[in-house]
Formats: sequence, C-alpha cells, structure tokens
Amino acid sequence: MNNRCLMVAGGTVEQKFLEKYLQENQFRYIFAVDRGLEALAAIGVLPTHMVGDFDSIASEIRESYEQNEHISVCRLIPEKDDTDTQHAINMAVELGVEEITIIGGFGTRFDHMLANVHTLQIPHRAGICAYMVDEVNRVSLVSANCKILRAESYGPYISFLPLTEQVTGVSLKGFKYPLKDFTFSVTSCFGLGVSNELTTETAEIMIESGILIMIEAKEA
Repeated sequence: MNNRCLMVAGGTVEQKFLEKYLQENQFRYIFAVDRGLEALAAIGVLPTHMVGDFDSIASEIRESYEQNEHISVCRLIPEKDDTDTQHAINMAVELGVEEITIIGGFGTRFDHMLANVHTLQIPHRAGICAYMVDEVNRVSLVSANCKILRAESYGPYISFLPLTEQVTGVSLKGFKYPLKDFTFSVTSCFGLGVSNELTTETAEIMIESGILIMIEAKEA
C-alpha cells in the first residue's frame, strides 16, 4: 500500500472536488483536521485520524467519530502555539509518510491560508513531498533542482514566489519566460515570477539556495 496522507482541513472544501480527488487518488492515511471532519462526514468518508479542538463541530458528528475505535483521535486545546494543520503535519511526519496533500488549506481566513503555506516547510525539510490543493491551485515548495512534466502539471500557469528572504541562482528552462542565475528577494521582484507557462514537455528548475513557493494554477 502507498504511504500517502490526505489532510482535510477547516478551510473551503468543495464537496464534488473532494469526492473526485478521493476517487482518483489512494491514501493510506486520511486526517480530519478540525472542521475538515464535517467535509468528510458529508461524503461518508471515515478518516484514520482526527486532529483539532472540534468545538465548532456538531456534537453528534464529533461524538460518533470520536467513539469509532478505528479512528485515532487527538483533541487539542484552542489556546496553543501551533495551528491544527501544523500539529497534524507533525503527526504525519512522525508516521513516516512519503507525501502529504492538504485540501481545505485555502479559505476566507487569509492568516490561516498563509500559515498553511509556511507550514509546508515542515514536511519539505523532512524530505516529504507536500501540497495544498483546491479546484484551481496546487501549491508546493521547491529548494533543489527538479523537473516538471507538462503531462503532470496541475494547470497551464506556474508562478514562483520567494518564501525565504532570498532565493539565489534560479534558472528556468522550458518556460515561456526563462531565467538564468536570477535572485528572487522578498523585498523586490514582486510580480516577476507570476504566471509563467511551460513551452516544452519537460521543464527544469535550478536553485542554488533558498526556497521558492511554486503555484500551479488552472483557469478559474
């Protein structure tokens, strides 16, 4: 069995998208992260783990899942130094997963969304592939040379933004707007990396130091 993990968090979750994603992908672990439990309950999917304080969840839903012996439950207190998603990611890393996908990481709360993007550093530093996805976007972190296959790209648009203060020696090959030994900085080049496109079946990203946020996007 694969060792992949899906986390359904408390942000915006489109039910049909979640159902389709689960039909097309297999996961060994499914984490219900706080209000993400409601999204999974709505489509009748049993998580392997529950993480959160669950104060905003209807008591009948919460209790029925908490009493299920097949679910590992981690109840958190509301006042804590990390987010529910961060706590869940740390748990998944300890389980030794090879990939983490987060649905419900986007939503109306920009602070939570931005925190979720930064939290991707935890699995990234552990050598674990991690993504935030919704109907339009797939967000991941890049800090080493890698290739992108057009056939596996999430959408036609690929944007790069610096996560660390500087990202040096960035070269892009096979892109509409190529780069060579460029330095991204959080204090400049605000739009330079936005809305690039692939021009070949296989494109290359090369980085000397730092971490880039990579956003693959479809037409909204």
